[in-house]
Amino acid sequence: MGVEAAVQQAVETDTAGVPCGVSKWIRSSLRQLKVKLAGIGFLLSHMSIRRLLKQQKYSLKANRKSVAITQHPQRDQQFRYIRRVKQLFINAGHPIISVDTKKKELIGFLKTLREAQPPLKFSQLQKCWKDLESKTSSGQ
Repeated sequence: MGVEAAVQQAVETDTAGVPCGVSKWIRSSLRQLKVKLAGIGFLLSHMSIRRLLKQQKYSLKANRKSVAITQHPQRDQQFRYIRRVKQLFINAGHPIISVDTKKKELIGFLKTLREAQPPLKFSQLQKCWKDLESKTSSGQ
C-alpha cells in the first residue's frame, strides 16, 4: 500500500462533507492522523499529512469547541453505533446520508395545520391528528 492510499484509509471514517465533491474535510487533527498512520507503519510528519490531504482535495477545518450544558450519558455509545452502521452500509455499497437534526421544523400535514388561518383550536387539532392516525394505520 502506498502513502496516499494509507492516508485515504486513515481518514475514511473521519471524512465529512461531500466525499466525491469539492467540499470534504476530516474530523481528526493532523497529529491524530499521524498516530493512526504510525500504527499501520507509515511515519509521516503532520506537515506531510497536511500536504497529502490537500492533494486529495481535503480542506482543513479547525475544530471549534463548544460547551454542552448536559450530555447524554450514552453519547459515545451512540456515535460508535452510528459509525458501525455507517461501515456496514459502506461495505454493502449503499449510500450514506448525513442529516442535521438541530433545527426542528414541521413538514407536510403538520406544517399545514400550524399555518392554518385562523389558527385551529385544540379540539380541531385532536380531530385532525386522529384522522391522520387512522389514515396511516389503514395503509392509505
